[in-house]
Amino acid sequence: MWLDMRPALAAKPDGFPTVLALCAAHGLDPWREPVPVAPAAHYHMGGVVTDPAGRTSLDGLWACGEVACTGVHGANRLASNSLLEALVFGARVARDVAGRDLPPLPPVALPDAPAVAGEIGAGLLDAITDESRRTLYQGAGLVRDGVGLLAARRKLDRLAVALDALCGVGPADLAAVRLWGEARNRLLAGRLIVHAALARSESRGAHFRTDFPQEDPAAQRHRFTLTDLTGAAGPLSGDAACSIL
Repeated sequence: MWLDMRPALAAKPDGFPTVLALCAAHGLDPWREPVPVAPAAHYHMGGVVTDPAGRTSLDGLWACGEVACTGVHGANRLASNSLLEALVFGARVARDVAGRDLPPLPPVALPDAPAVAGEIGAGLLDAITDESRRTLYQGAGLVRDGVGLLAARRKLDRLAVALDALCGVGPADLAAVRLWGEARNRLLAGRLIVHAALARSESRGAHFRTDFPQEDPAAQRHRFTLTDLTGAAGPLSGDAACSIL
């Protein structure tokens, strides 16, 4: 698939600096010829469940906008629909926060800094990040099925174990902590996405499963927490990041 950007560039030469820089980095010249493109996968729909005031299940924590699942646009909400939620629920959250006497927050223990300093730790982090990205695209991309989702779940679980193994066995600087935290967040989001896709044994909206190609009229909205991800990952062959450990 090819995209001809020349009409858009002629109309607005300075309007796409990021795209032009990305093309240049890959040896492409959109001024002279069409560039190759591929479909994008919008993995995540839904979000943190809130009430009409933006309150979550945790006292003192509100959510609005892109992160929230308010039900305004249904469960199959895409990113472009979040403007209404950010404006309306942002104001609702602000009013609710201002009108409440918040209890004092209990002390929170900070996690130990992960031991990822040095070349070995950085290399492992890169391998885990690359493998998680590739696993999610292959197993939970535009077209899904139960076999691929199950394989993705097992691999992401193993990658999470590998990532946790880097934590708490040595010193780490601030940059290393940030990289480790970003990798951990990516893995967590990926595991939640795969878990949700496996739980929905039907095709609906942008969620398409070849083993369940039709909508299920009896299907319900699913809500789950991090506890639902608990479980042994088991051995998995062919996992580059895990085999390094």
